[in-house]
Amino acid sequence: MDVLLRGERLAQGSLRFGNLKGQPKFRDQVTALVAAGRTSRPVRHFHLIEIAKAHPMKALCWHGTNDIRCENVPDPKIEDGRDVIIKVTSCAICGSDLHLMDGLMPTMKSGDILGHEFMGEVVETGSSHTKFRKGDRIVVPFNINCGECRQCKLGNYSVCQRSNRNAAMAAAEFGFTTAGLFGYSHLTGGYSGGQAEYVRVPMADVAPMKVPDGMADEEVLFLTDIFPTGY
Repeated sequence: MDVLLRGERLAQGSLRFGNLKGQPKFRDQVTALVAAGRTSRPVRHFHLIEIAKAHPMKALCWHGTNDIRCENVPDPKIEDGRDVIIKVTSCAICGSDLHLMDGLMPTMKSGDILGHEFMGEVVETGSSHTKFRKGDRIVVPFNINCGECRQCKLGNYSVCQRSNRNAAMAAAEFGFTTAGLFGYSHLTGGYSGGQAEYVRVPMADVAPMKVPDGMADEEVLFLTDIFPTGY
């Protein structure tokens, strides 16, 4: 995450940004503010904010049958207080991704980001999120769960009744709906997947798990999908 400076005259619409990288003067000013403990409210000249990286990230995007490209795409942003954003440290390609590559899954759109087996480091949290902190390593299951609906309370997480933003579309196509899924068509919510540098994880206070200290990515990555699916 890049730290940027924002002018204090926001009410008057005077907005000024300066990327700290390569700007020693601004960096020294920020360092002084941090040392003085003056970053929680506007000060005379500047105050700090953290926003997504100023430059686009790279991701694997679907553009049609057998047409998968590594492209620059916008960084994800917090959309809900329960969200977290992670910096992906490991991801995998699932056999189910072949259905997307082969064009067998309807409602894919050009530019959709693939991937539902991934993990990484928390770099940003929503306003109401308390489960994880910045710097935590987490592993993210492929299904998105609200933890509050009847199916979640019964333990039927793959058919969460709230996380699929396009549940009506799925019901019309299949006669039933699944939970929201990462990177797996708009029938499952149209969520961006994890074959990317950064990912927004909705409802991150339910399914994702913190990785215990001392465990490598390779020891826990398969908890995202293949181990629970096989079980």
